[in-house]
Amino acid sequence: MRSPVVDQIFGANKAPLGAVLQTDFEDLAAEVEGARTRANALPQKVKSDDDQAAIGAFVVDMRDLAKRIEGIRVEEGKPLLEAQRGLNAHFKGLVEELTGVVNPLQTASDDYARRKAAEERARREREAADARAKAEAERLKSEQARSAETAAKAAARAAEAEARADRHEQAANASTADTVRARHGGVTSSAKTVWAFEITDYPALTATLGPLGNFIDQASVEKAVRSMVRIQKGSTSLPGVRVFEETKSTFRR
Repeated sequence: MRSPVVDQIFGANKAPLGAVLQTDFEDLAAEVEGARTRANALPQKVKSDDDQAAIGAFVVDMRDLAKRIEGIRVEEGKPLLEAQRGLNAHFKGLVEELTGVVNPLQTASDDYARRKAAEERARREREAADARAKAEAERLKSEQARSAETAAKAAARAAEAEARADRHEQAANASTADTVRARHGGVTSSAKTVWAFEITDYPALTATLGPLGNFIDQASVEKAVRSMVRIQKGSTSLPGVRVFEETKSTFRR
């Protein structure tokens, strides 16, 4: 079995981190404890310039000690930080490569789902219109029938066609997921409709932020717009921003 990277780098029989830190830097811990003792010996209420000077000297010494401790932390952490950066870069690179492979296929799938949803809705709308026309024709037959029996039969067919038209209209208004859902080879493919946006005029958008606009980076502005669109959806109204619905295909086993 492969050992985790950290074990391969730092050794399988390494001592616990806490124990290493306590042993290697017990002198620093002693200095901090000494600082506590020294602080307790200082006047807790300043009554003279001498008191103020004593506290000032202590504050400066402690600032230097804190700076020295921070420097040691940074130096000791460099190998760990570099290892983490290397590890993150390696796996992030793999994911980015995989994303580059998947994205064109995802885009093609999104386009297909969008076309399929539109075609399916159009088909169901045609079926609903045909059923409405059939219902109207049967109602006309019922009105023009010469016998009550013929009129009743035509009225029944009209009611049936009207109900069929209602079903087709409901199906046409179904969610995109219900419209395109299919299962093949153990994978269910469907789609979802999400609200997206495009910034078409960035200066016009930032102008709405007033004097702060020039001090907010573009990534933060886009994050705020994204949050607004997620909440307000199609009712979002921002100068320089186009809001639209986007169809995305989805897959699950």
